[in-house]
This record gives sequence, C-alpha cells and structure tokens, in this order.
Amino acid sequence: MTDYLTTATGTTSTVTPTAAPFTSPTATAPAVAAAAGASQYVNPSSLKKQSYYNHAVVRQGTPVFLTGQVAWNEAGELVGKGDAPVQMAQIWRNIQSVLAELQATPANIVKLVTFSTSREWLPAIHAERAKHFAEGQFPASTFVLVDGLVDPDMLVEIDVTVIV
Repeated sequence: MTDYLTTATGTTSTVTPTAAPFTSPTATAPAVAAAAGASQYVNPSSLKKQSYYNHAVVRQGTPVFLTGQVAWNEAGELVGKGDAPVQMAQIWRNIQSVLAELQATPANIVKLVTFSTSREWLPAIHAERAKHFAEGQFPASTFVLVDGLVDPDMLVEIDVTVIV
C-alpha cells in the first residue's frame, strides 16, 4: 500500500508504511506509523527514485549513533585487505554485533553514511547492504568518497544511526 503525504508547503511525497493502515484522520502518515513502532519510508515524487535507499525514514524511539564500522575483527586485525566484498561482509558482521547488543535489527537503522576510497566499491557496498534489509525498506543513505581511512588498507567505513 502506498499513501501520499502532503507537507505544509503543499508538496506531495509517497509514503510506504510498514505497519497497519493509518487510523487517525488528524495525524500525518509518518507520525502514525512511527508511533506504532514501525519505520516510515518517505520518498518525495520530486526527488530521484533509488532502489537501494529511501530519502527519509521516520521512526519513534531513542537515537543511537554507532561509531564508524570498519573491517576489523575482534582482535583488531583488518579482514580482507584489498577485497571490498570481504571487507563489507566484516563491516556488516560488526554492525550486526552492535545491533544485537542494542536488541535491535537492521530494521532499526534509519541512516547510513558510507565512506569509501573508491567508487569501484559501490557494487560490493550495495550487494552486502541488500542482504540486511527487506526490499524497499532501506535506510536513508549518503555515500562519501574519501582519499583514505585510518588504515591505508581499509576500503570502506560505515557510520550508522539506529532508533531503538
């Protein structure tokens, strides 16, 4: 089901709820779903449609800001030197570890900021990210190209915002 949210400025956005249909005629679509504990995905029709992120995610709860996750294992060793898919898998194992401590899942993630040393790694970044989210239920996302990370052999770092 797709609903449309009209903002105070009169612009219209598609809103894809993940909870039961809206019941309050006075509340906005994202507020109702967020109050129910579900994420609300907002994609204004005036912005480019993407298959691997949403333009905004609304979710009620406490924001938690994870430190940037890199491809270090529990011993602090880099996993996958020179191999973006291997590094991405390790990064997501690390993210999953933090989520587990928070008693959260990837569905609680509302924002990702991905720092990458090359655009070349985008297919690996998208492929690994897709393994952790239901179709169309991606968090808001930003990709930042950087000259380097803390370890010169690191290819990607992901900054995560979670609502619990």
